Amino acid sequence: MSSCQPLEQFPFLNGVQIVKREYIYKGMNGQSVERIFTADDSYIFKPLTNSKQFGKELWVYEHILTKLPSIYPKILAHSVQTEKQESWIVLEDLGMLTHTFDEKAACEVIQLMAGWNKLSIDDLKGVALIGPKPLILDVVSDLFQDKTNILRILSELHVEEARITKLYTLIEDYTFTIPSVLSHGDLHLGNYAYVGNRVVVLDWEHAHLNSPFWDLYHVIDMSHPVFPKSMTTEIRETLLTTYLDGSPQLDARSFRREYYLYSSVFSTWMIALIVRDLENNKTPWSKEQLTLQLMESVTNLTQCLTRLEM
Repeated sequence: MSSCQPLEQFPFLNGVQIVKREYIYKGMNGQSVERIFTADDSYIFKPLTNSKQFGKELWVYEHILTKLPSIYPKILAHSVQTEKQESWIVLEDLGMLTHTFDEKAACEVIQLMAGWNKLSIDDLKGVALIGPKPLILDVVSDLFQDKTNILRILSELHVEEARITKLYTLIEDYTFTIPSVLSHGDLHLGNYAYVGNRVVVLDWEHAHLNSPFWDLYHVIDMSHPVFPKSMTTEIRETLLTTYLDGSPQLDARSFRREYYLYSSVFSTWMIALIVRDLENNKTPWSKEQLTLQLMESVTNLTQCLTRLEM
């Protein structure tokens, strides 16, 4: 915008005027995150973008992020009102972020992840923190309830029925053994980036207790309609090795196998979800974006199924 606008809602700037606004992205509830410019500086203005996460980002910042290295933007001001539409935070502007998939950046994020997975979770056990997707047991339940449809979908996508039937056999009585850790919760490519020569991790409002596989799956195999990435068996192995190098207490062989199973389960669930989105045509993403996301998910699924069969 060319005209100056009063910054009444940001009293921490003491009446300084906004001279420009720059759209960054739109949240699930339609609220837009913006970069706001004054004559001397810039900031990130983030209204509540997911109504279910009301007040969560500030709580996580105050109770969790202060225990981590400085890998996140600082909150400079906030207004958590009783009315959700009036809730916002202002964060420091770290600069232009690079979200193109890069193996080096992914390795650095996973090294950091191994660190926050070691934090004590005693203070979090009674806190109502939730992630954006269901837990693995609920996903397994969904797969069995929708088995006929899923077999049809995967057959149409040229995934052999025998491979999926074997996956169902593996998970029928399987219990994932890895204990819960602090999870970022939504660690897709849009939520971490390089700033200069360092990696930063953004948008912690979905932090909660979950399996370490959840954050790993986001970095490695979770597909996203806005942030595509091409994964290979070799890169996946490197990223898993990076995590295991930072977690020497884990049995590497069983951890890898359990990750491949976890990833196969979630990718199967994601494929069914994406197909429904394509059929319903009621998402903020284009058909082209969803189709690319679908193909990515199928590739990742087949690669992990291959590792399970070895």
